[in-house]
Amino acid sequence: MSAGTINEWKQAGALYLWRYTENQRNYPGWHLAADKTGFAALTDLLTRLLRAGDAASRTTQIAPPSPAVLGTANNRTAPVVSTERARWNVSAIEHEWRLDESSKVLSLNLGRQKVAGMLHWLSNPEQAFDTTYGTSPPLWFWGITQVAG
Repeated sequence: MSAGTINEWKQAGALYLWRYTENQRNYPGWHLAADKTGFAALTDLLTRLLRAGDAASRTTQIAPPSPAVLGTANNRTAPVVSTERARWNVSAIEHEWRLDESSKVLSLNLGRQKVAGMLHWLSNPEQAFDTTYGTSPPLWFWGITQVAG
């Protein structure tokens, strides 16, 4: 794909991104889940970002996680914060892993090495379930949801 194809990407399905405001010891960092269509769109986006190169970025809409979605992490009633949008940025720094929540949009600044690693991590969603990727903060993956938002 050419660098222009990142602009042709269309979001489909639901993506959920949240973090817990309590129980940081057991559930640190950010948490990700998606429905089947949203998962396919996310992996397509990451592939396009990787091929587009440094400074490529795209914003996604984020659905608020319902108790059913939170239940996949076995933490259905814990207080959470979510974001309405996430900005996925490819950094020129190969191994960068920085999640910035200083604005209303969660900014995920990822080096090309991290984008490639994230694609590999998510290549088998069943195996990636209940695992983390990245550090400070980690990103948990809670699978492909079978429930509505």
